[in-house]
Amino acid sequence: MRYVEVLQERTLGSAFGSLDQAVPATVALSAGSIAVLLVLGRVAPKVPAPLVVVAAGILLVAFAGLADHGVAVIEPIPPGLPLPVLPDLSLVGPLLAGASAIAIMAFLETVSVGRGVRRPEEPQIDPDQELLANGVAAVVGAFFRAMPPAGGFSQTAVSLRAGARSQVAGLVTATLAILVALFLAPVLDDLPQATLGAMVVVATVSLIKVGDFVLLWRINRVEFAVAAVTTAIGLVAGLLPAVGVGVAFTLLLVLVLRELDQPRVVPLVRTPQGGWAPVERGTTPDDDATDASAVTREVDREAALESGVAPGVLVLHLDAGLYTANTRPTVERILAVARASSPTPRAVVLEAGAQRGITSTVLDGLMDLDRQLAGIGCTLVLARVPATTFTAAQASPWFAALSADGRVLPNVDAAVAAVQALPATPR
Repeated sequence: MRYVEVLQERTLGSAFGSLDQAVPATVALSAGSIAVLLVLGRVAPKVPAPLVVVAAGILLVAFAGLADHGVAVIEPIPPGLPLPVLPDLSLVGPLLAGASAIAIMAFLETVSVGRGVRRPEEPQIDPDQELLANGVAAVVGAFFRAMPPAGGFSQTAVSLRAGARSQVAGLVTATLAILVALFLAPVLDDLPQATLGAMVVVATVSLIKVGDFVLLWRINRVEFAVAAVTTAIGLVAGLLPAVGVGVAFTLLLVLVLRELDQPRVVPLVRTPQGGWAPVERGTTPDDDATDASAVTREVDREAALESGVAPGVLVLHLDAGLYTANTRPTVERILAVARASSPTPRAVVLEAGAQRGITSTVLDGLMDLDRQLAGIGCTLVLARVPATTFTAAQASPWFAALSADGRVLPNVDAAVAAVQALPATPR
């Protein structure tokens, strides 16, 4: 339960309420550490600034007697590696409520951080995979009295600032942690908490992007309101209440907007009159099956239906608007149909007349779809985007570039004609 209490204490209220207890030497060390981190980050980015301030802090405590002036140091690090022990199952009952809250928060934070720092060229974050990884880490850690695992904002920010770009960074961190525990634990006992806090502050502040809030305001005021309220609660009441309120708001919006976690896309075929109409889905048991083979059969069926619609063009129709819950499965369905088509289509024309509103989540999903289609030599073209949706989406640099590139057309015929007029792309 101490973990939850610590999270609740890290708020603006507790910070301002403790100003009368501030130690001048600690304030000076914190300000100096932050200044060094910021200056080195700008004038000498290749210099490991965190390592410099850690070494300086330890040396000041060891030789300048900062501890005698009220500067607190971190708790002593036990030397050696922890030995495995059996968990005390008698604590399951008393800790169940708090542990459940921690588990939910850890999972949400892990996924949120992963999506927040994911680069455009990297694959989408799989929540199921993250949940499995968190669960396995928690079970293994229970035998070593480890803290609950989670992908936190502060440690992620520190890793990114240090140059982490892949899973190798985690392996390096684990190796260094073992070496420190074995050989350098007594040295780190002199590390000031102020220095450690300064590193976390500088790294975490870099994750705060005011521009994202401005973009939310321009795209969707409801999203902006949820983000602003959640942020305010996190600063005032703590991270755990903020996560709870954010989840509640999201679920409420999902219910109000009738968002369903189902793909919202069907193929279009030409009608005898020369227009376009969505393919009628069958009612066979295979259509409702959820196993992998059934999904493959449905993708094959849809790919077969689109053959001959337009040479080299896959025309798809959104039969309902995209929202937070259905964007990802819809993007995956479009990618699956495009990849199952033989030969791979030159372009995917997505008829989006049903998209009566837009959110940053939808725009991010479409941007990722555009990137992944480009990876297989396929171009994304949007058709029949409603005027209000188009105006709001123009706030996104990606959508503005897509429109300027002539890939947002007024109707399907114009989109198909534009695609067929493009020069052939070598595969």
